[in-house]
Amino acid sequence: GSVELTVVESASEARSLVEADSVDTVLIDLAGLDGGIDRFEEIVSPDSSTRYIALAKADDVGDRVRVARSGGHGYFPRSLPARHLIDLLTNVPISEGKAGARILAVDDDPSQLDALGLILGQAGMVVTPLTDPLEFWETLERTSPDALIVDVDMPDVDGLVLCRMVRNDPRWHRLPVLVLTAGHDAASVQEAFAAGADDYVAKPVSTPQFEARVAAHVERHRLINRLTDVDSLSGVSSRRTVEQSITNLVRLAARQSASLSLVMIDLDNFRQVNARGGHLLGDDVLRATGNLLLTRIRAEDVVGRWGGEEFVLGLLGLDGPSAVERVTAMLDELSSFRFTDLDGRDFAVTFSAGVAEFPRDGTDLLSLVGAADIALYRAKTTRATVCAAVPLDETTPGLERVDVAIIDDDETLADLLAETLRARGLTVRHLDDGLIAAERLGNRSLRARVVLLDIGLPGLDGFGVLQRLRAMGVLDSTRVIMLTGRSNAEEVVRALDLGAADHVSKPFDLSVILERIATLVGG
Repeated sequence: GSVELTVVESASEARSLVEADSVDTVLIDLAGLDGGIDRFEEIVSPDSSTRYIALAKADDVGDRVRVARSGGHGYFPRSLPARHLIDLLTNVPISEGKAGARILAVDDDPSQLDALGLILGQAGMVVTPLTDPLEFWETLERTSPDALIVDVDMPDVDGLVLCRMVRNDPRWHRLPVLVLTAGHDAASVQEAFAAGADDYVAKPVSTPQFEARVAAHVERHRLINRLTDVDSLSGVSSRRTVEQSITNLVRLAARQSASLSLVMIDLDNFRQVNARGGHLLGDDVLRATGNLLLTRIRAEDVVGRWGGEEFVLGLLGLDGPSAVERVTAMLDELSSFRFTDLDGRDFAVTFSAGVAEFPRDGTDLLSLVGAADIALYRAKTTRATVCAAVPLDETTPGLERVDVAIIDDDETLADLLAETLRARGLTVRHLDDGLIAAERLGNRSLRARVVLLDIGLPGLDGFGVLQRLRAMGVLDSTRVIMLTGRSNAEEVVRALDLGAADHVSKPFDLSVILERIATLVGG
């Protein structure tokens, strides 16, 4: 994010800006403030949406406590790196407060619902009352509340059952649930928390305390949602969020017969960036990347951090060639950025990307990611900035079906295996490059009932091939026998975890391979 900075020299000027609603955050230098921490406590307004941050000459535990108690939103000694303060100003969201919070209240007693609406409505919250718990799920979906209040004793479906329903649904399991009950005994409290309640409120409700407890749960819920929806370092969506967003784009593209491209972007040689400037410099690069991608995509597009130095884009309405052109321009701009290493030398970073097009290269998130990932590896191997997934008709004149595909760069061994298998009436195709094998098997130009896959391959190692085949759904119809190192338990476990059906350690007896293949082909 960006920060617009206004510098004032007096508390009265700062208050004028706050009252005019023209600032989001007030950074107060305690050393330059007449009255210091005492004056800070007078200035801060706990009910305001404006953030107040104290800047101190040195870290003082007493002052830090007083800032927190007064409602301040941060305390920074000057000894801390400026980067930490910048992160706070650009990344930490402003408190939305309790005003406008949506509350769903479920109680079969209309008078109790009226009371809850009055109490919380005076605090600026919007309460949706519901007397029939059988209409709960429909109302929950329609209102999408920030918190749920349920009465325990209701006919048909009691509040604890509703609480368990919410906790069992992945879309709503983080929703704060406050349970109202007339029971004050320890068993009732324990039962409420066992059902998944966040809080327990005994009737009759105490107005100030109840309002404060609901507001606290709402604010915590909103904060958790922000933290899980946005990657705090790069500022783009988190992986969990972008997965759901792209899945929604795929459904939309399918309904509207619209174009859609998925793009995987990876920073080249990221370890060298960390080696030159440490992890803080690496963080700067990722932050700059996220900022640029956010400013270059359209409102209908999505961008997220996939993990490490990888980003993913979902570009609605763009076919493969258009997406390649758009992403190439973005990465060229990123490559023009200059960074400074620990020795004071400027350097640039480069990126590679792979593009997959819906529905040509995949019809769901997993298959599109797999196709884009293979294209990304081809971009890195060929030193191209951006590569598109290769469609079937550009790979071979037609589809090739074989019984066994041998993926091994040992020509002597592969020839021996191929001759032996053909002598037994099986069709065979040999490939000696992992990247080519992943691409052909992944885009279905080569279909094999069994794949003999070596680990040590050029282009892309056997584990990488296996991972991509699993991502693109190839393992649903193809069985993979991994050729692992002698007695290497770690390799065996990893291969099986990635979806291999079996493994054979090198060197091996040909009869063992033939027996394993016969079992899989026959099955």
